[in-house]
Amino acid sequence: MPFSLARHYQKMLRSYERFEKISTGYGPNMETDRPRDMAEEFFICAHHMLDYLRRDPSTKHLGEVGKRFAEANRALQIAALIANSVKHAGPGRDAKAETVEVVNQHYNLSTSTMDWSAQVIVTVNGKQYNAFQIAKECISAWKAFLGGNQIIIF
Repeated sequence: MPFSLARHYQKMLRSYERFEKISTGYGPNMETDRPRDMAEEFFICAHHMLDYLRRDPSTKHLGEVGKRFAEANRALQIAALIANSVKHAGPGRDAKAETVEVVNQHYNLSTSTMDWSAQVIVTVNGKQYNAFQIAKECISAWKAFLGGNQIIIF
């Protein structure tokens, strides 16, 4: 299977758009398992950007730079924690001391528009984060990295 960073980047953006829709206004019907699923799907895609960066022939020379960038960015660190937690059904053997949980969800119903939205909360070592805010920060981080390294993806 060819590793295309551009293809995976577009996949990550589509995953983000689905998560954004559920976070900002889903419509009149809300399925209670979707917000968590969409959050996990997005963070897995965001974390795997690094794998595609390292394996795409046109960008693999930036693998180590990308790794250092991802390790230094808190949003991408949280994405990695979530992705690895999902992959290993909990912290992996070599996982850092940080623990992560994506379970708290808050639902909102706008009575004027009858739209549901969901807020997913990520808890890392007891500290809570708004998952959609972390997702926005992941998108911004990858855009900055790609732009800063003259990687153009359409």
